Amino acid sequence: MAKAMRYLAAFSAGCLLFTALPLAAETLIVTLFSGEVPPYSMKINGKRQGITIDLFTLLAKYTPHNYVLHEAPVARAMHEFDLGRIDIEPGVTPAWRQHRPVPGIYSIVYEEAVDVIVFKEKNRFELNEVSDLYGKTVGIVRGYSYPGYNQAFASGKIKKVENSIEENLLKQLALDRIEQIFMGYRTVLYFKKQGGAFKDLAIGDVVGRNSISLRLHPSKAYLLPGINAALKKMLDSGEIQAIFDKYK
Repeated sequence: MAKAMRYLAAFSAGCLLFTALPLAAETLIVTLFSGEVPPYSMKINGKRQGITIDLFTLLAKYTPHNYVLHEAPVARAMHEFDLGRIDIEPGVTPAWRQHRPVPGIYSIVYEEAVDVIVFKEKNRFELNEVSDLYGKTVGIVRGYSYPGYNQAFASGKIKKVENSIEENLLKQLALDRIEQIFMGYRTVLYFKKQGGAFKDLAIGDVVGRNSISLRLHPSKAYLLPGINAALKKMLDSGEIQAIFDKYK
């Protein structure tokens, strides 16, 4: 009996030691939407740069994993995530993916993202209610979701025009092909600072405010505690804020 108890104690200690060991390094595929999505992802002098790239470069310092950025159009990236070919999608809030076949699991929040309505100054108006847009046309980026407005889009009360690239959507606005668009505040500011036709675009009211996380495929759920711990360190140290500040 005593011998059996010693064996059981040794076995339990071994199990505890095994579970305490750090997880082995893995290569994780991270989706990066094709095209220019500044300041999150854009090509400068032929090199892909931006907030998302810097975020995963930093995350690699705090975790053992290798993050491989995989470019794909939005629709294809969504499909590949569902199939388990994409491990992580950055820059997501659960409401945007709740209707996907594989909703995914989410990290802690690392960003508060704001979406705004944008006009040319001559077309500006106050947006207080969803009904203020009834009968109007709004441009959005294909694949992007605005939960407060989705029902009005689906019913046709607000007509939706989609473009796959933020810059092209802004060009449509600047050329009077659309009178208003929805877009991320950081992205609009980035383009306005580039000058040219975008400089005088008017930023209107907030149309969405979202808590942003990393979306992991459920097959990688066991990696979430380590990734969360790394994100918390990056937040507490101010390193994530420094990335955002870099692209103001």
